Amino acid sequence: MPILAIHSNASRKDLKCENCNNKKQAIARCAHCSVFLCSFCVKAHRRMNILKDHEILAFDAVQRAEPREMAKKMYCKQHKDEEMSFYCEDCCVMLCRDCTVLDHRGHEYVRVSKIMARERKVLQEAIQSTSQLIPTLNLVLRDTKEMADRVAERIEVTNGQVDSFIEQQITMLEIARDQLKEGVNAVGRTKQSLLESQLRRIDLQLRSTNNAVEFAKQALTHSSSAQVLLLKKHILTRLKYLSEQPVDRRPCQNDGLGLRITPGASIVQFIPQIAAIDSSTAVPRFSDLQLTGSVDSLVYTTFCAQTWEFTLTLRDHFNKQLVRGGNDVGAVIADFPSDLKEKHSVRISLGVTDNHDGSYSFSYKPPIPGQYTLDVKADGYRIKGSPF
Repeated sequence: MPILAIHSNASRKDLKCENCNNKKQAIARCAHCSVFLCSFCVKAHRRMNILKDHEILAFDAVQRAEPREMAKKMYCKQHKDEEMSFYCEDCCVMLCRDCTVLDHRGHEYVRVSKIMARERKVLQEAIQSTSQLIPTLNLVLRDTKEMADRVAERIEVTNGQVDSFIEQQITMLEIARDQLKEGVNAVGRTKQSLLESQLRRIDLQLRSTNNAVEFAKQALTHSSSAQVLLLKKHILTRLKYLSEQPVDRRPCQNDGLGLRITPGASIVQFIPQIAAIDSSTAVPRFSDLQLTGSVDSLVYTTFCAQTWEFTLTLRDHFNKQLVRGGNDVGAVIADFPSDLKEKHSVRISLGVTDNHDGSYSFSYKPPIPGQYTLDVKADGYRIKGSPF
């Protein structure tokens, strides 16, 4: 906004006259016309009868004034000489005095000065609400950058593991070395690509949120009441849109990258079975639970004293089933009929069997009728749909 440049001596020199086409350097401002004037236009203002009563302010006086006081007045496009000083509550638009009589007869309208406190509060609340996203976005951005660095470190470490393994093999396995390293780099590049894509998305979301919040703050600080109301719908729409955008709460990838080795194996045709790039870290939200005899991922009403047989399938960041076991899987009956609570104080832990192929089995036989709640976690996090 030109009015902001008046507070900078350097920018003040770049201000041009807004009243004529000569584009000469401005030296003052007309408070009535809300435009900057060159020396010629200042003299013209003082000389013409129709303009001689206008207040001409030197730059020092403008600098001392509040920016919103110096903001350009808004005039009606239909009634050219009428300032827009009313706000139609029915149409959510600015009005001049003539508009209230001609185009908005019978509508609810008020003077701008009477509703500004209310409208500023609405905008300030929207700014405050949207601003709460910024710390979260900064935190996720930091965590994602750190994870990208850790993935890069794991790529280097795992490549070293590949080298150490291949060096123990005969010359015929040199081709296998290249294939394994290609696997490392392929998985690593995929992870990096996904993380970089997430970084760009989060950075764009962060910059968009910062820009929207800053724009709203600037509008409230430096714009006139009429301008604020004109911008209100756009600002609230933008802030609401940004507030409703989904926010990535953690990096989309982790540093799960390594080389799995079966000790003693060295036959080239069995390389895929004895060594492969392992990025198979369980992602609970991709994992699913199946009740034996039911359709996929569905737990349903069954009979009392009938054993429930469950199979949990863990999946990685690429939504593929893990190829090995060893995960920390827990299954508990978190809630059950009150008649059982005398025997079981809080929850009933179930025994879990590791099938060593990314799947886990457990069962439970409800002794009495009633509603039971099953809570299943993998590596400390609830799986998709839990609790059931």
